[in-house]
Amino acid sequence: MPPVLLPSPSVPSRCRGWSKRSPIRACASPLRRGLVPALAAGLLTTGCGTQTVPDQLAEPPTAASGSPFSAAFLQPCPTAAPGGPHGELPDLKLPCLGSGAPLALDRLPPGSYVINVWASWCVPCREEAPRLRAAAAATSGRVQFLGIDIQDGRDAALSFLADFGIDYPQLQDLKGDTLHRLGSPGVPVTLAVDATGRIAYRRIGEISTDQLAAAVHAANPEVILPSGTGR
Repeated sequence: MPPVLLPSPSVPSRCRGWSKRSPIRACASPLRRGLVPALAAGLLTTGCGTQTVPDQLAEPPTAASGSPFSAAFLQPCPTAAPGGPHGELPDLKLPCLGSGAPLALDRLPPGSYVINVWASWCVPCREEAPRLRAAAAATSGRVQFLGIDIQDGRDAALSFLADFGIDYPQLQDLKGDTLHRLGSPGVPVTLAVDATGRIAYRRIGEISTDQLAAAVHAANPEVILPSGTGR
């Protein structure tokens, strides 16, 4: 019998469906509450539990105005590549959380990327954050890490990043459209994109050290993440 997922006092209200005993260890997005039954059934057959979010959270948070938080510690977002779209990422244009112009995912400049979709209210996102920070530092200049923060206020996102010392570029998706376009029911999601623009690795749910090493290698086969990075 699968475990019953009970709310935990330490889990934010937006992630009440999460449990350490849940195989996927992912938070459902408020916009994914209406998953069609067929998709929900598909998730169950792969060991992914369904998630619930309180009705009052149906609307995503809005960006804060006059925020006291600075994004100066973040690296600038990549500059869009000239020409038409390329690669397998969706044609979704998102604003940069730090410095830089809005960027369409399908216009990323050529290179090797590990892309992490996350939210400050997501418990497994907090669990994996130190691994991502360490891997980004260990592979700097060879694999570009890029974050996409969903359904967060600006202050909450910047506070999360500062707490974990994450400084790689970040895009912001207030509506959570990224999840819909990637076909994911929740966060976190980690993708590896190789130099041809192909999505070479996909992980829905908290990513382990070994899985992160596989993602880095899929993005750039010449890079091997040192053993124990981010443990």
